[in-house]
This record gives sequence, C-alpha cells and structure tokens, in this order.
Amino acid sequence: MTFQLTDKLTEEILFSMEDQDSKFILDASAGVVIAADDYAELEGLEVDEELFYSLPKWTSQDGYAVLEEFIAQLKAVDARKDLQRVMASGRGVFRNYKDALKKYPEVEPKFFAFKENKMKARLTEWYNSLIKKWESPQCDLL
Repeated sequence: MTFQLTDKLTEEILFSMEDQDSKFILDASAGVVIAADDYAELEGLEVDEELFYSLPKWTSQDGYAVLEEFIAQLKAVDARKDLQRVMASGRGVFRNYKDALKKYPEVEPKFFAFKENKMKARLTEWYNSLIKKWESPQCDLL
C-alpha cells in the first residue's frame, strides 16, 4: 500500500528514528507511526505485508557521524575547538556535545538544523526506495 509523506508524518518518523530504545512501524493505511509493541497487541488484525513498513534506520553511529560532520564544516573557531574536545573525551559524548552547544547560542540552532537535514535525507532516501518498489512492474499493489 502506498502512502503520502506529509509534513506531519515526516515529523512522526523523524521523532521515532531518534528513539533508539523502541521499535516503531508505519501503518500505511492510517498514515501514522505506531510502536511495534502496540502493533503486537492489536488483536484479530490480518497482516498485509505491504501495509506496515519498518522505519529508516538511525543508529548512534549515524548520530555520531553527524556530530563529526557538523564540526568539520563549522566556521566558529571557539565552538569548533570545544566540540572537538568533547568528541575526544570518549564518554558521554552526546550529552556533553549538547551541553557545549548551549554555550554558543549562535551555533546551537545551526547544529539542530544540520542534524534534521541529515535525518530528512535518510528519510527521503527510504521513501524514494519505496516509490521505486511501488512503481516496479512486479508490484501488484497499484
């Protein structure tokens, strides 16, 4: 089943991608993201393998790569040096990175926009792969 990637659905998927402790799936018929545990609890549901989709993967390694990429393109020298120190510290990198960003109010929103763009790129890549599948001659869903 096909679905439209609306702004609201995009926000739900991005939020779910960041929660690495839980598993979420997309219910294409309702156009919503649900926790996999909630799905398992639905009784009497006939499962159509094309009705539910796993969300794009976003791991802590992906998040770490975003931190490094942001530093590499950052022009604010003091902020870059602080963030590089955080990355070299080895422990609590994600929390310490966010704490360090707070010292640079002109840099912090740029980081969050950068991260969101990277996550949206992953989401777009995932959605485009689904579109190709839906348009495939072997796909009898249309």
